[in-house]
Amino acid sequence: MVTLDAKGFCDDRRFMLIAPRVLPIWKTEWAAGQASHRFVSQRQLPILATVVAELRNSSGDEGDDDGDTRTLQLSSHLLPGVTVRVPILPPNKQPQSKDYLATLWDDVVRCQDMGDEAAHFFRQLLQQSSQQNDTDGVPDEYRNMDLRLVRQAPSDPRVTDGKFTPAAAQIKSMVFFRGQNPPVALTDGFPLLIATEASLAELNRRLTAKKQTDKSNGNTTTTIPMNRFRPNIAVAGGQAFEEDHWKIISIDGVLFHICKACPRCKQSCTDQTHGRVESEPLQTLREFRALSPDHPDDVFFAQNVIANAGMQGRTLSKGAVVKVVEWGEPVWG
Repeated sequence: MVTLDAKGFCDDRRFMLIAPRVLPIWKTEWAAGQASHRFVSQRQLPILATVVAELRNSSGDEGDDDGDTRTLQLSSHLLPGVTVRVPILPPNKQPQSKDYLATLWDDVVRCQDMGDEAAHFFRQLLQQSSQQNDTDGVPDEYRNMDLRLVRQAPSDPRVTDGKFTPAAAQIKSMVFFRGQNPPVALTDGFPLLIATEASLAELNRRLTAKKQTDKSNGNTTTTIPMNRFRPNIAVAGGQAFEEDHWKIISIDGVLFHICKACPRCKQSCTDQTHGRVESEPLQTLREFRALSPDHPDDVFFAQNVIANAGMQGRTLSKGAVVKVVEWGEPVWG
């Protein structure tokens, strides 16, 4: 069971890695309000796919807890026997920590440092991965870089893109009578991502057929799991890619608005166990999912989603029925 808050699922997409931005030669320091750091993901460091991050409550079990001593537990099979536990405290009980401004795509977000122990874990990982033969290694520019694990500061004002935010998902008040775009955490841009098993099955059918056709050319393409696309809602049943036409859906009585299809990047080609980068599924997706006339190089898989306004505190259960409330034309972007 998961619980919704104002930014999506509680505790989901709230942490990220950042690296220092290169200071231009004509500057001696960053001015107030300028970002000193930038976000880092599997796009730059595929080896991050080997990291297992688990939230633990005060008893050491997985899940939520009413206490104040939850931890973020970090591990990787590349670092046998190494486990780091980072305390996650409520904002009003968080010890004074360094704040950063960091770029996240076109946004600048305020974030809080999670400590030297977490940073050391990632430094160890980068050093160890350089010695592994089953990974794609670490680019030279990142080998000695001071990566910091951060979480979004409570005061950070980041919101969704108004161009794709339905009016019913906007927050209305006496101050924002026409509605304000809902807050969003450290995602690419929207709180939730929904994908369907039927669409994945169609993609894997094409991958399997291509493997048989190209076997003589040494093609090693295999089927891929859902974690390549990292949705936080996966739906069983239905027809392949029918979600392109969903506009509003209901899950456990909670309404969700489908904002736009999700363009896929090279991160979807990263094996989420070993951190190896392959040519698929982007190569095959380009054959049948390059659908936007305005973005001919973009391929799409899964849909960006926002919960209807006022759904905070509602819960979703595994196995809940998904009902399509409204259908419409796809939105690419």
